Amino acid sequence: MNVNSCSTSSVPQQRLLGDNGKNSLLSSLKKTSNIAGNIAGFFSKNREKKVWNDIKSLFEDKEYASFLLKRMKDPKNSLNKKMDIFLEIKTLAIKKHQKNFYKNEYKDGEISFYFNEIPIYEKKIISALNEIKKSAKTENKDTFLINLKILIDEIDKEWLIKNKNNEEELLDHEARREFNREIITRYLFPFASEKVIEEQEQEQILDKMEGAFGKRLRGMMEFTAYKVGNNVEDPALISAAYKYQPLMEDFIIILRQQLKKEEKIIDKPEYISTLEQLTKSEIDTLRKINIHSSVLELD
Repeated sequence: MNVNSCSTSSVPQQRLLGDNGKNSLLSSLKKTSNIAGNIAGFFSKNREKKVWNDIKSLFEDKEYASFLLKRMKDPKNSLNKKMDIFLEIKTLAIKKHQKNFYKNEYKDGEISFYFNEIPIYEKKIISALNEIKKSAKTENKDTFLINLKILIDEIDKEWLIKNKNNEEELLDHEARREFNREIITRYLFPFASEKVIEEQEQEQILDKMEGAFGKRLRGMMEFTAYKVGNNVEDPALISAAYKYQPLMEDFIIILRQQLKKEEKIIDKPEYISTLEQLTKSEIDTLRKINIHSSVLELD
């Protein structure tokens, strides 16, 4: 999904917020995914009109402000484009020191009203990827694997929809890997206008995924998949267990491509052969993605 600038040639493009702004918005989108159901009481017509007027007051060019607002509410525009527009508005409010605009009165959750026609699965995927990026940088295994599970579940749903009349494609492992990479590439770093920030973040995450953190996680999930495959009769659990390590490898492949690094064979994961090699914290993390230690103890 390509993100086009929302500025016109006659209007200078505003510099968008960095990672903190994006993370805040994505977090709010996750929290407000059910907003469409109770929007009538939450955001009245008068309130909407006030928001529109206050946003327009930030811009010297009122026609351009109207243009942005129409694009932000247009259901034909992608979530990424709408988020870019929102961030442009929010950045301008910050520059004009209107702190109430972005801290109190106009919270991201309220503005997300204008995103309510975007498919929920897109919000879930972007939110999961956002958490995966943050947890990779902080080496938080819990958050990383929990959100990787969310990502796998959402991709599974889309894969089933895509191939509901094509069982051969549905079971094609390579085709599924390509679909994984397509989804990750589309939603992992959608803010093309923040190139410098984007590349710095890509480098950070790639370093973690290729380093000790990523090798350990891939080793954990390689061991888990092996044990689940041998000890469990639940096809869904077996299938899920085998998806974690390849998906983490996909992140490495995609990040290397986006950073225009030369192709290389991905280093092997850390070798784990017994449950005793996992820490209590790691065992607790696996339990949170429905992999219990009793399964891992069996041979």
